[in-house]
Amino acid sequence: MFRFKSPWALAACMAVAAGLGMGQTDPSRSGTQSQGQSTQSQSGQSQSGQSQSGQSQSGRSQSGSQTGSTGSQDSGSTRHGKRSQGSADRMNTSGGFSSSDRAFVMTAAEGGMKEVQMGQMALEKAQDPAVKSYAQKLVDDHTRANQELTSLMQSKGLDSPDKTAPTKQSNTSDMHMSSMNGTSFDRSWVHYMVQDHQKDVREFQQEAKRAQDPELKAWIEKTIPVLQDHLRQAQQLQSTMKGNSSNSK
Repeated sequence: MFRFKSPWALAACMAVAAGLGMGQTDPSRSGTQSQGQSTQSQSGQSQSGQSQSGQSQSGRSQSGSQTGSTGSQDSGSTRHGKRSQGSADRMNTSGGFSSSDRAFVMTAAEGGMKEVQMGQMALEKAQDPAVKSYAQKLVDDHTRANQELTSLMQSKGLDSPDKTAPTKQSNTSDMHMSSMNGTSFDRSWVHYMVQDHQKDVREFQQEAKRAQDPELKAWIEKTIPVLQDHLRQAQQLQSTMKGNSSNSK
């Protein structure tokens, strides 16, 4: 057995041995600690990945929400645009009237010109002085009403029908009466005036309820009493002619 000659040598050896003992580690413990650190590292990385994934999903959700909101606004704007366009389409851009008002105005303008033409025909062909007097009233009243309607149409930028062109309301009855003379003409013409003014009064009264343009509505309401007076006088003439025909028999 080796013996230390000096206590100092013994102490030095013990110190070296202790140092070597401390420097050595248990492989099992070292592996366990390494695995634990690795697991903690992976767990941290997993949590970090999950956090980043959550942030990414949140970002996509916000982006989708913003896109949906923008799409909704765009869709709303489109619908509003279509409604506005539909409203604009209902207005006639060339005339300033709604489509229904414009249709009535054109029909009334043609009808007014026809009344003047029919009155002028009676002034030339009628035999009864009462019929001629009534025909002159028609010419005067409808000429005035036509001038008022033409002025209203021009203020809306709408051209009136051509006075020289045949009206759409001309029919075979007009041509038939143009070939008649004397009493037969008087009776046929007055009968036609009764039917024509019954239709006119009915149409004007209906349009007065649905007209959208206030100036057109005012003109219609002003013209209705004139048409009603024309109808009343035509009915009186017709009744007188029937009475005279019965007395002659």
